[in-house]
Amino acid sequence: MATTAELRKQVNQLAKTLAKQRKWYAGAEWCAVVAQPFYFSIRFGVQKETGKKDTFRLRTAVGVKPFEADEVLWAVLFPNEDMGGPRQRVRIRANGAFATQPLQLIEYTDLVNESTVEKILTGRFTELGHSIDAFIEQQPTVSTFADGVAGLFEAGDTMWQGETMLATSLIAADRNDDAVAYLRGRIAEGDHGSLVIGDVRVHDALLDSLTSAPADSRKDTLVLDEHTTQVWTSVARALRADAPPGTSVSQFTGSAGPSSWGGSFDDDGDVSARHDLPDRPREREFMDALSAAAKMQRARGVAVHIRVDASGAGRVTVVERPDSVESGASAPISAVTRVDGALPEVFRREAVLPAAGRAAGGAADAAAITELIQRRMPDAVGASTELIDAAEQQLGVALPAEVRALYSAAGSGELILSDDEDAPGFYGFEIIPLDDTDYTDLRNAYTPANRFPGWTYGASAAAETAPHGAVQPLAGSPYWFPIGHDWGGNVYAVDLAPGPEGVVGQVLFLDHEVIAGAVRITSSLTELLFSDKAPRIPGADAPNPVVYVNDRSGRTVAEASALPIQALNIGVVSEPVDLSPLITGSSPAAASLRSFEAEPGSLVDPLLIAQLTGLEFLELSPADWQVLFDHDAVPTTLLAASVNGHDLLAIVEVSNRLLAAWSRPLITTAVIELELGPEDAVAATAGNAAVPPAPAVEAARPPKRRWFRRR
Repeated sequence: MATTAELRKQVNQLAKTLAKQRKWYAGAEWCAVVAQPFYFSIRFGVQKETGKKDTFRLRTAVGVKPFEADEVLWAVLFPNEDMGGPRQRVRIRANGAFATQPLQLIEYTDLVNESTVEKILTGRFTELGHSIDAFIEQQPTVSTFADGVAGLFEAGDTMWQGETMLATSLIAADRNDDAVAYLRGRIAEGDHGSLVIGDVRVHDALLDSLTSAPADSRKDTLVLDEHTTQVWTSVARALRADAPPGTSVSQFTGSAGPSSWGGSFDDDGDVSARHDLPDRPREREFMDALSAAAKMQRARGVAVHIRVDASGAGRVTVVERPDSVESGASAPISAVTRVDGALPEVFRREAVLPAAGRAAGGAADAAAITELIQRRMPDAVGASTELIDAAEQQLGVALPAEVRALYSAAGSGELILSDDEDAPGFYGFEIIPLDDTDYTDLRNAYTPANRFPGWTYGASAAAETAPHGAVQPLAGSPYWFPIGHDWGGNVYAVDLAPGPEGVVGQVLFLDHEVIAGAVRITSSLTELLFSDKAPRIPGADAPNPVVYVNDRSGRTVAEASALPIQALNIGVVSEPVDLSPLITGSSPAAASLRSFEAEPGSLVDPLLIAQLTGLEFLELSPADWQVLFDHDAVPTTLLAASVNGHDLLAIVEVSNRLLAAWSRPLITTAVIELELGPEDAVAATAGNAAVPPAPAVEAARPPKRRWFRRR
């Protein structure tokens, strides 16, 4: 009696033979037919029939899609990739993740056994050939195929990736206007497609390919279509209608993207009324309008500034940001970067490996750890020696015997040291598996690149370590080897490259709220697990290389200039400060300073900044940046820069001057001039205007046409 595996193998071999006779493509558990302009996939499944001896259920399913559908998809998602010749491209269609799924055309289910399967499958192949020929005769073009897919949607027959299928089919049929209208409708409903490359969703990428002219990236003008203009006009109308009592001008500055949106208001009326949500239901109407606009944006979203007065006059400025622009929750444009992927100095530091033979922590006892896990985790399954060796090979250094003992005894699971939650000593941790993808983020979360929060916060970050000299002053390190987590995002790691005062194998605590550095809590894993006292999490004890000068801190520039600081922040001061002490030859800060930030009006002479020759990051007000521009004094060492203040348009202007100087793509803006009319001006001033509904977004659907059949 054949097993399921044996019959499946028989089916696959027979299918390959039958496919080759017809000059079809054949692979494991699938066949493919390319009959331009379509691609047909044939898949087989074998399952044991319950309750019937030596009987199996053979499923044969046929799917179809335009051959060019994947070409459209690949051109957008992989513009620089060579997908190979026809056979390789068919193989990618059958097995690849980034392909539009075929639409099921026919499905057969037969009961077979070892002696009947050949006859039945041969007959099915003959029927399949006739069905494919008939389909091509009835639906000769990709355009008619797209109509048929749309007809299925009209009838309520949905399918996996069907929306992407329809969009790519319309594009393949050169029906770009229909594709644009359809994609806009899907995106407006929050459907950005299931396929993702990085942070790009497939529907956004397809729409972008159809609507983005091959423009010069150095131009700063953005062109909005009529539909997008109407949507943002509706948002402005809702903002005006929601104005608090006594308002003559309302403004909003924020960001809007498919995954998040928000910002801040600036009204000259009763501002407190805008935040009184229970008594201000119309504010929700503005939020709803903004949310609708956000859903239709592409992955990176846009920044927006809206200004509208009670008469209906005003302006909407929509800002698209290239990849060289960073943004944050409170700042639509937080920084511009000169080089893709550049990191501040502290995040570029690399660990120095210890000299060969450097001793591990004195309290290490691998055998005791093995016994402890066997006692506390009796059902644990250890990681294989091969897996542990592979981790060592990836690191290029040996794992301490304690770590090998831990993973040999338990590859995963919760190591709780006592049944009494109030018992003294360390409570325990959950072991981070060596190969479990569920923990990939935790195992890699504390590398420098992953801890980097962006230049606005990262430029002035200091590596917080303790005790002094025990831990290398790094943002992160691959040699901080994670072994467990505390169920709160914090990680316990074994240090394989300690500082000069540390020991190999010491246990570090990596705090998820700290963006650089680590602190030692015990000299060994054994000490952590067997001490009768809970470990103390020490605070950083090295001098802080970041200095804040403002009226509240009491610090001065002269004081800071005498220190080897890496970041200086000039905040709100009653009198502008003089930077002269920083640039004297004897100032340690002159060589060490990497980041400088100054609030508007806080500097006597901004031109002195040009003499800080090691700066990587600079944040100034628009006025101070203008001084540097006028004298061609922008430091040439900068890797990133920021413009402070709340005037989005001024920030865009300065940012674009920097980007242009660095030959980077510019921020683009589009301006919508508003003349909403006076019909609800009086009510708006009183804060009681009704909000006209936003225009409905309808997905364009070609005429209904249904031609698929099921069996």
